[in-house]
Amino acid sequence: QISPPKLISVPISSHEFSATQSEHKADSPKTPCVVTDT
Repeated sequence: QISPPKLISVPISSHEFSATQSEHKADSPKTPCVVTDT
């Protein structure tokens, strides 16, 4: 399973990460790499 570099590079703005996570979730609902859901 390939994880997008955006998710790997977490050191970004919280807002940007939120948008990226949302976008990624929309693209792949079941992404085990997104552990920042808590």
